[in-house]
Amino acid sequence: MGKTKNKYRDFFPPIIVCVGYRDICDDYETVKIKEVIKNIPTAAIINFIAKNINNILYSFSDTKTQRQLIRDFCPYVKTEIKKRIWSFTRNTPKCILYDTYGCCLLFGLSLQNYMPLDEGDEDLELCKDEYEKVLKAITYCNQRWTDEQAENTDLSNLVKTSIKIDIPIIEFKNYKDFRCQIYKAIPFFHFLESDLYYSKEVLPYFYIDKKVNNWQEYFNRIFNLYAQSLQGHILDVSNGTDEDVAFFNQFKINIDECSNLWEGHKAINYFRNHFLFQTSDREFILLNANFLVDKLFQGVKFDIFNSIFKHGILNKRRKNYSGLPEFLGEIGESFSEPHLLYALMSKTFVGQCDAIFTGVELKAKRVTAEPDLYIRIGKSLFLFEFKDVTLSDSIRYSSNIDKITDEICKKICLYTDKKRKGAGQLHYTVEQIVNNHSMDAIDNGVLSVENIFPIIITTDRAYSAIGVQMHVVNEFSKFPKINFRGFYATPIIMDFDTLIDLSYRLNRRELHLESLLLDYLLINKTRLAPFSNYIEDNYKRKKGKLLDNEIRYLFDDIVKDAQLS
Repeated sequence: MGKTKNKYRDFFPPIIVCVGYRDICDDYETVKIKEVIKNIPTAAIINFIAKNINNILYSFSDTKTQRQLIRDFCPYVKTEIKKRIWSFTRNTPKCILYDTYGCCLLFGLSLQNYMPLDEGDEDLELCKDEYEKVLKAITYCNQRWTDEQAENTDLSNLVKTSIKIDIPIIEFKNYKDFRCQIYKAIPFFHFLESDLYYSKEVLPYFYIDKKVNNWQEYFNRIFNLYAQSLQGHILDVSNGTDEDVAFFNQFKINIDECSNLWEGHKAINYFRNHFLFQTSDREFILLNANFLVDKLFQGVKFDIFNSIFKHGILNKRRKNYSGLPEFLGEIGESFSEPHLLYALMSKTFVGQCDAIFTGVELKAKRVTAEPDLYIRIGKSLFLFEFKDVTLSDSIRYSSNIDKITDEICKKICLYTDKKRKGAGQLHYTVEQIVNNHSMDAIDNGVLSVENIFPIIITTDRAYSAIGVQMHVVNEFSKFPKINFRGFYATPIIMDFDTLIDLSYRLNRRELHLESLLLDYLLINKTRLAPFSNYIEDNYKRKKGKLLDNEIRYLFDDIVKDAQLS
C-alpha cells in the first residue's frame, strides 16, 4: 500500500479531456447527427458502445486504454480524421472517448431514432463503413455535453468550475464497488423486515412490483446478473426460468418509451431503471454495470418509494408522504445512522478508543450540540456528522453553479443562528466543547485534547466531486472563530463507501485514521481534491483483491444476523 512519492507536494486531480466532435471535424454547427446514424442498426450501436464501456468501467482514468480505443477507429476513417485523431491523442495524454454521460446521450440518440436489424440478421457488429459514423456520433454527444458544462462557467473560478464539471458525472464516473453495496443492502433489507410498518405495509408491494417473493430472491437475482456481467456485456439467460426472464424484463428498454431520450437529461434518468437492451428472447446487452450495481442498495430506496407512491401507501403517521425527501430522511434517521454508521465504526475502532459515544448516547446524557459520533483516541478527537442526503437531479444537472453550491451548503455546510448542517453542526459542537465544556463531565480526557478533526460522512457521491471539499472549506472559514490552542482541522468530507473500504485495515491498525487525515491535508493544500481521490490513488484495493480475512471481517456478522432473523 504505497504512499505518495512526495507526500508534501500539492495534490491536484488529473485533468482528463474528453474528445469532442470539434477535435476531429469542422462541421459541428451544421452536421445533422441523426442523419449520420439513421441507417445503422440500433442494436449494433448499443452493442459497440456497451462493449467498450465494459473495457474501461473498472478504471475510468486508464487513459492509456482510452487513447488506444480512440486510435482503434483509424483503419476505418478518412485520412483527415485519422490525422486529427493521432494529433489529438499525441497532444492530449489524459484523454478519453467513452464518458458515461456522453455514452448515455448516444444510447438515447440511437434509441430515439430506432433502426431495427434486417430480418434474419443476428449480427450485432458494426460494418466497416459504419465506424466513422459511430465515431462522429460519440464525439458529437461528448461535444454537446462538454459545451453544456462550459456554458455560463467562469473558468477563472477553479472551485466552481470543478464542481460544475464533476458533479453531473461523479455518480457513474468510477465503477460502483458491489461489495460496498452488499454491505449496506443486507442490513437494510433486514431492517425493513424487522420493522412492522415496512414489513407489513411497504415490502409486499415492493415485492409485487419487482416480481419476487422476498428480498433474498430480489437480491440473489440482481447479484447473479451482476456476476454474469463480469464475463462480458452480453447477458444470456437461456438457462433461466420464465420467472428469471420476467424479472429481467422489468429492466429492459421499451422502444415505445424512447421518443424523447435525446432531450435534456432524460436519457440517464431512464437508463437508471432500464439498462438492458434485448437482442433476442433470452439475451440482453447490459448498457453499464454501474446501473445494475445501483439496484443492490442505492436504487432500492428510490424503487421502494416508487412503490409507496404507486400504491398510495400512507406513512407511519397515516398521512401521505410529502415526497421522496421525507421518505429518505425517515430511512436515514431510522436505519442509516444506527445500523450503518454506528455498526461500522464500532467494528472498525473496537479496542482503539479512549472514548466513543454515539449521538443517541450523548443526547440521552443531555449534551448540547451532540455530534452523530464522538471518538477520542489519545489526545486526538474525531467528530462525525453523518449526512445521508442526496442532491436531486434538478440540482445535479443544473447549469446554474450558484444554485448547485447553495444546495451543497444547505445540505452539508450551513451555520446560522437558527440552523446548522454538516460542517456547521460540527463547528457548533467544537464551540460547545471548547468554550462551554460540554463534554468535560462525560469524557475528562477531552481536557487534554490537542487535535480536533471534524468529519462529514456522506452517502451521495456528489459530495465527493472535485471542488466540493474546497467549497466547504471556504465556507467554513467564514464561521465564527474558536479559541482552541491545539490543531483544529478544516472539515473533511468522507464518502461512506471509502470508510467501508478502509475499515479492515483501520481495524488491524495497518492504517491509522489520524495519519490518513493529516497526510491528506498536507498534500492537498488547495483542498480541491476529495478525500476519496486521495484514498483511491494511495490505498484503494484493486478490483477483486480483497483478502479472505477481509471478506469475513466485513460480511460474517451481517450475514449471520440476517440468517438469524
